Amino acid sequence: MKLKNATWALADQALVSGSSFLLNVLLARLLGLEQFGIYSLLLLAHLFCAGLQNAIIISPMMTLGQKSQNGYYANVLLMQAVLAASLGLVMYFSLLLIINYTTALVSASFSLFIVAKQLHEFMRKYFYARAQSKYHFSFTLDSVYLVVAVPIIIYLSVHKQLTLNSVFFTLCFALTASLFSLIMFRGHMGFGFGCPKASIGRIAKKHYSFGKWLTAQLIIQWIGTNYYYVVAAAVFGPVATGALKAAQNIAGAINVLFLAIENVVPAQASKIFFQQGNEQFNIYLTRIFLCGVGLTLAVSVVIAFSSEWLMPLVYGDEYRQYAPLLVSYSFYYVIIFLPLLLRIKLRSLEFTRPIFTSYIITFVMSLLIAKFVISHLGLHGAILGMSVQQIVATIWLYVACSKSEKQRVVI
Repeated sequence: MKLKNATWALADQALVSGSSFLLNVLLARLLGLEQFGIYSLLLLAHLFCAGLQNAIIISPMMTLGQKSQNGYYANVLLMQAVLAASLGLVMYFSLLLIINYTTALVSASFSLFIVAKQLHEFMRKYFYARAQSKYHFSFTLDSVYLVVAVPIIIYLSVHKQLTLNSVFFTLCFALTASLFSLIMFRGHMGFGFGCPKASIGRIAKKHYSFGKWLTAQLIIQWIGTNYYYVVAAAVFGPVATGALKAAQNIAGAINVLFLAIENVVPAQASKIFFQQGNEQFNIYLTRIFLCGVGLTLAVSVVIAFSSEWLMPLVYGDEYRQYAPLLVSYSFYYVIIFLPLLLRIKLRSLEFTRPIFTSYIITFVMSLLIAKFVISHLGLHGAILGMSVQQIVATIWLYVACSKSEKQRVVI
């Protein structure tokens, strides 16, 4: 990747992460705790849809697009349009039939948001897939989205018109505006609609073959990660999910470090392993582990000791009573750092089955203990349950790493 492209890619990722944090803070303050809780529950559904899109459309496109015939991207765009429309319809009827917290108007606005978000994300990743100095197009998409969405949300709040349906209609409008901004780049799209050499049936079959196991992994990971928020809402109402997500939004700043490690360490660790051997490989990962744990712990301690004034400062006095959740979350992120490096190590050793098994473990544990710990320990029980899952996964991955090192012979 050229340095210029890498710079645009990093800037775009920073913009996406920053805009997500900013929107969550704004909506938590302006919607109120209960409405923000419903919004957070709906975003869990969005994350599931985004995962399906990544498994079925984007991940295959990032790999297959470079070696496919003319017309490939045009057909994938059509597949994406069908998927987006299908998910929008499924979300609309699911919200009407299953969830009691939403009205028909909220269901409609959220469904439109799902469709627009799918198309927006597809275009972002399309420019990454094409790679031909088009990374700044993705940055433009995300910039327009943020510049349009934030002022409208603030305006609606000032005029007392901010509701769940107005939020999702606003986000949908901002996403659509960002897509229309691509008109200025229409000469650089290169979808290949005039080159119908690639069969859409054959492409769909390839995408299915590529993505079916990713889809299974998505379902397992989504439940293992998000089931606690759903159970918390079922036991205590959407206020519980709003409080948990508000605390996680602040503590989640530590994720910046995790993203940096995921982007840099795997390639460097593999290089050291194959060029310098197992000993230097372990020394490198140990050094990363000590630095990472130290930095994560330091940030967690600062967040924990600042929680009493940080929660009301960021979200308002309504959230002050939930400051202890921020303490729990800050140390939860220390715990989830541990399996991160073990997964990187196993990938370098080309032994990935234990990683998938660890997701199954967290999936099963979520189903077994989530309701019990939340019913008996409240919202702290949700964070405790997630922490226990990560500790068990860490032990499993550590044992797998030890076995893999003993069995592997490095030539």
